[in-house]
Amino acid sequence: MLLIVGTDAPLLEGLAQLLAGPRDRIEVVNTLVEAEEVARQQRPLLIVIERACLAADDGARAFALPLAPGGAFVMYRSGADDSPPPALAHGAARHVLADLMLPLERARLFALAQYVRARARESGRGWSSAPLSP
Repeated sequence: MLLIVGTDAPLLEGLAQLLAGPRDRIEVVNTLVEAEEVARQQRPLLIVIERACLAADDGARAFALPLAPGGAFVMYRSGADDSPPPALAHGAARHVLADLMLPLERARLFALAQYVRARARESGRGWSSAPLSP
């Protein structure tokens, strides 16, 4: 499962279409609260999260989201956003596979998603994981 978190609905829809494969489950949410609910039901292999969502609590809440084994975080900010990226807490960046400017770097996001899929498949973890038990 892939989880996309952000506030720009057209961009999120485009990302979902870009990343969707024939067997992929894509969840698109607007808040970290919604992301927590989805991630509790099934751990995502990849979480693509808007950088502005991380700034409020220095990413602590976002990086506490459960990932499937071999999973990764990818941060993004909109190409329309001219402001400097919000700073993250010290050490938060180590949780992130990439920090992208979207939609400009959508090909890079696609390649990263393919890499995470392949890494999980080769390690025997698979793209989708079983639902979490309560």
